[in-house]
Amino acid sequence: MLPLKKAATRSRVRRPVGRCVVGGTLFVVLAFVFLASAAGEGYGEGVDLGDSKAEVLAKVCPGPDSCYYLAAGQELLEGDLLTPENHWILNLWPPGGAVVSSLYLVVGKSGVPLPLVVGLFAITAWTAVLYLWFQFLYSRVGFGLATGAVLMVALGQPMRKWYLAEGLFYADSVSVILFLGALLALLVPRGENVRNFRRGGAAAGLLLAAAAYVRVPFELAALVLSLAAALLAGFELLRSFLRGPRRLRPRIVGQSRLSPSAHALLACVVVFHLATIPWRFVAAEVVRPGDFRWSVASVCCWYPGWMPSEYLYAQGSGWLVEGTFNTPCRVEPDRCADIFAAEVASGTPYAGLVHTNGEFASLTMDALAHHPIRWTEIKLKAAARFWFDAEEVETLQLLENGMLLVLLFFVAAGGSRRLGALGVGAYLLVLAAAIAALGPGYIFHFEERYFFPLKSAIPLLGVLVFPWERLTSLQHRLVPPSGEARERKS
Repeated sequence: MLPLKKAATRSRVRRPVGRCVVGGTLFVVLAFVFLASAAGEGYGEGVDLGDSKAEVLAKVCPGPDSCYYLAAGQELLEGDLLTPENHWILNLWPPGGAVVSSLYLVVGKSGVPLPLVVGLFAITAWTAVLYLWFQFLYSRVGFGLATGAVLMVALGQPMRKWYLAEGLFYADSVSVILFLGALLALLVPRGENVRNFRRGGAAAGLLLAAAAYVRVPFELAALVLSLAAALLAGFELLRSFLRGPRRLRPRIVGQSRLSPSAHALLACVVVFHLATIPWRFVAAEVVRPGDFRWSVASVCCWYPGWMPSEYLYAQGSGWLVEGTFNTPCRVEPDRCADIFAAEVASGTPYAGLVHTNGEFASLTMDALAHHPIRWTEIKLKAAARFWFDAEEVETLQLLENGMLLVLLFFVAAGGSRRLGALGVGAYLLVLAAAIAALGPGYIFHFEERYFFPLKSAIPLLGVLVFPWERLTSLQHRLVPPSGEARERKS
């Protein structure tokens, strides 16, 4: 018995060491990506690694959305975020981005370079979530596949180009970290203990709510997930009633007719909506009286569709053309020209004097209804271009995005069956996030970063649903073990 005890003791000692090695390796890899960005194109708008808070604000503002995140964080520190002058920020974005930016700015006051502060925070957070994913995947698919999956995220295009690079001061990195945490919380519970699934679902709901406080699309993802949860629960209840009294034996303890995954999903959406109630009431009371919507960004998202490409480029908004925002003008150029002429004749184009925002919305949907094929063709071409990043075509990048596309196919085709055994809520959450991120792009516009949450989740889920066992059986058939080869020769 003595040797067994010694072996057990050694295994317990090695586990903390192994965890430190894995976590340390992930931290070093992410730090390398972060520093490589500093040596390359920097962190957007000419921001360098050693810039102070004042230098960062001077370079970024006025400019992209990252400027307004930092400005909102500064207003929050000064106690002025809820003043009428800043209501336009809170109409577009919930306060989570401002809270995160305020934490950056507080540390940045000590004289530490602000990009270094934000980078260390992002690296640490990414290391934590990827380490938790490694632990989970290691128990399911083994060391090699688990390592490959987390390294695909750590070294992937979203991390190299956005999370630790140009998008360092955006809120995307924090929101995707929380989203991956919610996804993992839905996958971890095992067995048929309903309490474990409910706890996992509740944790996922809190993390998803935190992601929604930072980025608006995750609130839309939660709404889609709520619909999916209601449909799943209704389907399971209907199926249990239709089976008849002989087959109404409870599947789990507690006489429940719902599967554990349904319990987790319902707990997730209930906790999410409870966690988002405070901001809805604050917004309806202070920011936009009587309006409980999470964001009113759609108010400003219709009239650019009826701006000609030349006009948008002249206004410095060429990114809207590249993202196919003005698709209505492309499918109905004659009507677009008439609208543009009328708007210019008014003296203040697109200010609501000639056409209201509601009228632009009706015109847009009418254009989609009359030209669905042409509209879809334009959107699919843009989506493919953004997925493969056609502006910087490299062999390695094409291989990476092609592999992600293959894994996406297996997640979409086989995920419902394979992930169903682990937790159908995770599969539905990824589907809801994809709809929330890409669905509005079909109506409005795409940006490359809209694809990054999906690209970050695909490698982690892909190793779970990819039919590795079929490849292994095929390998055994093509290359039989040496013993079987000798028997065949004899």
